[in-house]
Amino acid sequence: MTRRFRKKELSEISSTEILTFIKGHEGQTATLTEMAQGLNVPSDRRRELRQALRALVEERKLVKFDRRRYGLPPKGKVVEGRFQAHREGFGFLVPDDPSLPDIFLGKKDVRDLMHRDRLALHLGKKGRRGEAGERKVEVLERSSRRLVGYFREGTKNDFVFPEDLRQFHDLRIPKKSAGGAKENQLVLAEITRYPTSTEAAEGRILKVLGDPDDPRLDAEIIIYKYDLPEAFPAEVLAETAALPETVSRETIARRRDLRDLNFFTVDGEKARDFDDAVALKRLKNGKYKLWVSIADVSHYVREGSGLDGEAYRRGTSVYFPERALPMLPPQISNGICSLNPLEDRLTMTVEMDFDEDGSLRKTDFFPSIIHSQARLTYTLVKKVVEDESQPPGVSPALAKDLQAMAGLCRLIRARRMAKGSIDFDLPEPEVVLDVQGRIEEIVRADRHIGHQMIEEFMIAANESVARFLAEREAPALNRVHEPPEAAKIEAFAEFLAHLGYSFPVKEKIQPGIFQRILNGVRGKAEEKPVNYLLLRSMKQARYLEKALGHFAL
Repeated sequence: MTRRFRKKELSEISSTEILTFIKGHEGQTATLTEMAQGLNVPSDRRRELRQALRALVEERKLVKFDRRRYGLPPKGKVVEGRFQAHREGFGFLVPDDPSLPDIFLGKKDVRDLMHRDRLALHLGKKGRRGEAGERKVEVLERSSRRLVGYFREGTKNDFVFPEDLRQFHDLRIPKKSAGGAKENQLVLAEITRYPTSTEAAEGRILKVLGDPDDPRLDAEIIIYKYDLPEAFPAEVLAETAALPETVSRETIARRRDLRDLNFFTVDGEKARDFDDAVALKRLKNGKYKLWVSIADVSHYVREGSGLDGEAYRRGTSVYFPERALPMLPPQISNGICSLNPLEDRLTMTVEMDFDEDGSLRKTDFFPSIIHSQARLTYTLVKKVVEDESQPPGVSPALAKDLQAMAGLCRLIRARRMAKGSIDFDLPEPEVVLDVQGRIEEIVRADRHIGHQMIEEFMIAANESVARFLAEREAPALNRVHEPPEAAKIEAFAEFLAHLGYSFPVKEKIQPGIFQRILNGVRGKAEEKPVNYLLLRSMKQARYLEKALGHFAL
């Protein structure tokens, strides 16, 4: 039986009374309206009741099970995570705890859910006979308020059918909210009411995107689909505008001045910003001194600033064929923090001394200032080093440095491979678009000395930094690549056996064993499938605070 309360001011209603009311209500759940009536809260105070309920939910004393109903948290285990929907109308809860397996959610569980919602799954205690306890799904956070889809005209209402089939709830659009959209056009809709077990989702058209066959819409669809931020907030732009466009004498005085060195950047033809540069000196005794410099973004983006907060919110830059959504405003990412040629730029530098055989003997780390002499591409480096030509814009001094760098690269690489590193020969596909944005062809991207040179120098720099931090037991985020699982190795060995190759499964697995296999299939018909299957047998690299090693290196 539901308790009745005398009419009173909300400030007099305690959380205990709210919880007591719900405990006595049918099913131990109640809507805001039912609670307002049961607790005699006047209509002009319902907003305050809603705020009190929200506070109880945040304190985990109440659970909001759908758009309207509140209830007590079920007894038992609670698993939080992200909902991964399937186009057929079911899905999985992917737990935040990576040690837990994904949890299947049937069609009855997901009737009021949308793809990528954050959930809390309440798992009731098992019965005496071991039968599964009651499960309740709580929506902690909706994934998005916007949705891209195809507009369909109806009789009483119009509809939006989601472009992403994992969003299996169609959106009902009142006629007055159609925004001038026409049949089968791609639209951006706002969700004004989320689905429940008894009501359909509802929304309104925010923007008509256009014809679904227009390839120019691809980037726009992805931006809206994943809620990627485009414009920067005004306060962040104001903070950016206040940054200096040149380097002051005072700043230079506090850094090591490397502007006399022959620094240059090497990137792809379509690169928009340049964040690393290299320089080399071949000493008279045959040894090498290599500098790897990275743009010192932290000098301009201070911890706790608006820029820092916005960069954290974005997480990364997103690149499309014809545009980019940068993590930092273009004035920073393409300007003062881009190592553009013939400009003074602030950097953090790793200085490495190598012997004639490519062995690393000494390292140093320091803030610096450099002046890049050229913006080179991988293709240009190949022409100078392998084709021994001198393209326009490459001075004789620069060509000499490139040849010396190629020599050092080969020495470092040979030592790394001798220690047992794995080198997957898997060139990436390169998509070529026509002027209208349609795919014209897909070609095999070249991988040559230009790529290898920068790759080896970056690995050497990163290993030097990791070693420096480890020796001082300094906290750091490590890229960890753990050894493959035994079951994956056995499957790979079985595959090799069918091709006539033996694999020492019983031996202690070392990366050099895999590299010998890759060397054995190089240039043969089975080279590509062996490389791909071995790659799939490896564990995925991840970032941890613990230095557990990098198997492939």
